[in-house]
Amino acid sequence: MSLKDRFIRWRDFTAKTMAGMSFRQKLGYLLYYYKGWILGLLLLIMLGAYIGDVVAQSGKDIILQGFFTNDVYGIFDAGEIQKNYTETRSPGENQIIIFDDDLYIDLGGEATEYTAASNGKLIAYMAVQELDFVVTNEAVFLHYQDEAPMLDFRELLPEDMLDKLEDRLRGKGLEPGAEPYLALDMSQSRFGGDWEENYYMFVPYLAPHRQEICQFIRWCFPDLF
Repeated sequence: MSLKDRFIRWRDFTAKTMAGMSFRQKLGYLLYYYKGWILGLLLLIMLGAYIGDVVAQSGKDIILQGFFTNDVYGIFDAGEIQKNYTETRSPGENQIIIFDDDLYIDLGGEATEYTAASNGKLIAYMAVQELDFVVTNEAVFLHYQDEAPMLDFRELLPEDMLDKLEDRLRGKGLEPGAEPYLALDMSQSRFGGDWEENYYMFVPYLAPHRQEICQFIRWCFPDLF
């Protein structure tokens, strides 16, 4: 019997079996007897959607990519920030901005597997020169300043931005006014609020889109620019 004949036979049998059933009964019958098939079909649809998204993005030029870590208080919603900033920035048709907050780094030993995965992702993106900035807490910043080279904000920002942001720039130990300026205090940015701890931006030394980073920083501090 051919595959087509098998399908027709199955279809006719199922139609006869469900004849006279209500919609809810039909749904229950299908879920009971064909749960595995339905689950497999849903997984295939999800996989296809994911592959389609990857293919669609592969043809786009990433003009800015940033990570937000330790998002335990819901301070930074990367999806919402990406959406709002993209609307302001208005990138070209084949350009894309990517912000990610799906990283959690706990240096106290909690969630070690997730921390290891997040740490590995962050280091990998910096190593291949695909990461433009990281916004994180004090402990993680101090950890990474010894692990990865950071860009001095004096090398990144034009003179007018340096002047306006000077009181928000921090040194290696996060001291105000200390050079080199490796961190930018985000507490007075558009995201600032009643935080339990301060968050800081740092820029990997090999960040690929320096001009775009400056433009994003301007957007982050509407009271200054």
